[in-house]
Amino acid sequence: MSTMGLSFLVLTRNRREDLRRCLDSIISQAPAGAPLLVLVNGTEDDTTEMLARDYGHVRVEVQAENLGCPGGRNLGIRLAETEWVMCVDDDGWLPEGSVEAALDAISRVPSAAIIGGPVIEFPSERPTGDLQRTGLFTGGICVAHRGKFLSHGGYHEDGLRQGEESELAIRLAQGGEEIWHSPQMRLVHATDRSPEKRREIIRSGTRQAILTGIKYAPLRVLLPYLAIRWLSFAKVGVRWGIPMSVVKGSVDAFRLAVPTWRRRSPVSMRALLAVSGRFPSRDRHQPS
Repeated sequence: MSTMGLSFLVLTRNRREDLRRCLDSIISQAPAGAPLLVLVNGTEDDTTEMLARDYGHVRVEVQAENLGCPGGRNLGIRLAETEWVMCVDDDGWLPEGSVEAALDAISRVPSAAIIGGPVIEFPSERPTGDLQRTGLFTGGICVAHRGKFLSHGGYHEDGLRQGEESELAIRLAQGGEEIWHSPQMRLVHATDRSPEKRREIIRSGTRQAILTGIKYAPLRVLLPYLAIRWLSFAKVGVRWGIPMSVVKGSVDAFRLAVPTWRRRSPVSMRALLAVSGRFPSRDRHQPS
């Protein structure tokens, strides 16, 4: 496959110095001529000026308002002109070999809709394992097949944070698409363990898990599915000492339960189990 079939997308907002490190890690590994798009997502600092001054060869698209991660990535992938788009979080960076691993994965599983990679905290962490079929991915380090991503509607743009990947993964699984995981395609990302960030993760995650279940779970398993998903967040919330974030996320979901129910689109149990990680794929470790 021609390397021109892969481009890079970085969505950024108010992270000028982190963005430098991210871009430098991509540029140092990207094949010659591979397009790199930076979508400035309603930033309030001087990121745009820095890009014009120090990265004049990089394509930059500026949005006056913050579209959020789902909306920003949707727009960036629509603007891309290659078959495959590698999305990289602006507050992380790619250790050596990550782009090579992405190109290898594309060549080995060209049928994939999404190829994801792991998020690590230290570049010294060594990857283990080979390509494997999975049901989940992380939006900040993944390669998307542009056509398949767009044909399934991309991420839902309802302002949610946390959970938009699992919602898309359900629709991809229901549509018969493949999601793969490449352990060698890594993103170094220092985890934010601040109380504020943890409260955001638990509240948003609880909300999205409940709404996703209401919309997609078959009626016969709806209550057990919701209970399992709610308990998974409740356990983490209790362990982190922030159980009220689970309560607030549940209240948020309750407020949107009726309109979500009206948009119900139940999927197969296979699709739900694939995304939950409980369905072992027969294609595991067997990329074509």
